Amino acid sequence: MKRLLIGLLMLAITSVAWGQTCSNTTQQKQHMTYSEWIGNWDNLASACTAVDAPDWEDLTNTADTATAFVSNNTAETVTFDFQSAYAADQFIIQQSTGNPTAGAVLSLVSADTDSPALKIAGATQIVGGAAAAAIVQRFGASVTEGMEIRVIDEVVATGAINNDLTEDIPDGAVIISVQANVETAMTGGGTTDSYAIGTSGNPDLYSPVVGLLTQNIKLDTVIDWTVLSGAEDVQVNGVTAAGAAGDTALTVGTVRVRIVYLALNSLDDA
Repeated sequence: MKRLLIGLLMLAITSVAWGQTCSNTTQQKQHMTYSEWIGNWDNLASACTAVDAPDWEDLTNTADTATAFVSNNTAETVTFDFQSAYAADQFIIQQSTGNPTAGAVLSLVSADTDSPALKIAGATQIVGGAAAAAIVQRFGASVTEGMEIRVIDEVVATGAINNDLTEDIPDGAVIISVQANVETAMTGGGTTDSYAIGTSGNPDLYSPVVGLLTQNIKLDTVIDWTVLSGAEDVQVNGVTAAGAAGDTALTVGTVRVRIVYLALNSLDDA
């Protein structure tokens, strides 16, 4: 009986201490730094309930130093499981202030060729594009060399037979795809009853099938790969149903044009 009473007393003391640990964690979580939170990862997970874990928005790295989380066991997998019916991006890594001059916001490095640096199960989406071509992907050792995938995405206001985009496609580039959509309906006249994407000399060069002038008429073309021998002035052109140049200006409307192309930057100096 004496041993039983001692055992029950020890159990009670242990339970109180365990409860105090979680309670203290709960009370102090608003003041924990990011480094402390990461350093106590295993303890927080095992000793306390999810309610006691600090909130993400309360994590700070007050020491203003690099923070490392070392996983040295095959079972230490960190999982973020989003189970709600969300309608926006759920995990965001961003750089919003400061003036960085080198480095990357996210760097994935794998030292073993048997283990890829990145594996994606599901679709990927690369966004970007503006009137001035945006670089959405680069294959190079620095930000000034190598092959780039660039995207022009511009809404062109019409007012002529040939309506220029803001920026030409550079000499030596390879156009991959050209897409267009009538954002607001256009008005033609005479023989101009359709629109196409091309050049002044070949008005439907990049849209073998012409589109009517009404809203949301789209053109989608994958281009035969050709290295441009000079800068290409791509235009939204007023054309006939057969794709020939029209005789009357396009007016009133707007056309969104999206062009994806490859371009090379020379390798950096030694």
